Amino acid sequence: MTGTAIAISDADEAEALSEYLTSPDRQHPAVVVTRRFGKPLFDAKSLASNLHDVAAVFDLVTPKATWGCRQPCRKATWGCRQPCRKAPP
Repeated sequence: MTGTAIAISDADEAEALSEYLTSPDRQHPAVVVTRRFGKPLFDAKSLASNLHDVAAVFDLVTPKATWGCRQPCRKATWGCRQPCRKAPP
């Protein structure tokens, strides 16, 4: 919770993020910004600035990062239908 969006750009960073998101020891909310056709669905910098004392903001900036984060998180939330997902309009 730094007020700065944390860019996640490769599979290793995505795996570390997945571990953080699914950790039972995590104490703060997290917001993960994804992209559609290369454009972010939300402004990660603005979210991080506005949520600096509430949640950590992560920005999945590459398709590899998105894919790397998707599979482990999907297994951890099996049975929940797309938890915490915001669909574009």
